Amino acid sequence: MWFIVDDQMADDRRIRRLPLATVGLWVKLCVIHSKGISMQAKDPAAYPGHFDKLDLKDAGGT
Repeated sequence: MWFIVDDQMADDRRIRRLPLATVGLWVKLCVIHSKGISMQAKDPAAYPGHFDKLDLKDAGGT
């Protein structure tokens, strides 16, 4: 899995409207998800493919 965080992301008006903590949490969750998908390829039971409220809290969200 891949996602784009490029040098124009900060200029997007939808991103500019969000609090910085929200953008940071989103990037962090994308990285965690990407790592989980990679682990899933080796062991299908290693990652369920989605987040729940506990995962969000563990990543620093509320």
